[in-house]
Amino acid sequence: SSPASTLHEVRKDSKKLRYLLEFTDEMLPGHQLKQLLRPVRQLQTILGDHQDCEVQAHELLRFKKARPQEKPLVGRTHMALGVLIDNLNAQKIRERQKFHRHFDKFSGKRIEKEFRAICKKPAS
Repeated sequence: SSPASTLHEVRKDSKKLRYLLEFTDEMLPGHQLKQLLRPVRQLQTILGDHQDCEVQAHELLRFKKARPQEKPLVGRTHMALGVLIDNLNAQKIRERQKFHRHFDKFSGKRIEKEFRAICKKPAS
């Protein structure tokens, strides 16, 4: 039930995390960060697809509503825009469901263990 803007912020944070992991990977020999990068990339892809649907549906709806003031849309065009908007909203719901499944995996014990392993201070 979170607003799309919140998911977009999560997407931006996941980008920062990915860049940090990629940078750190070169500095930490012996650690395999690829196991952590894959789920971060998956989350980014899902959240990116969600954001694309959000923006496209919003713009189509704005276009549809603005037209009567200029020149009315032909009935079939008006209906086609409605179908496109409905399809984008349905896809957005599917992406949100995918996000929940992937985030549950990402926030699980295995990934936490991997992060803890790379965050340990080296022995002096």
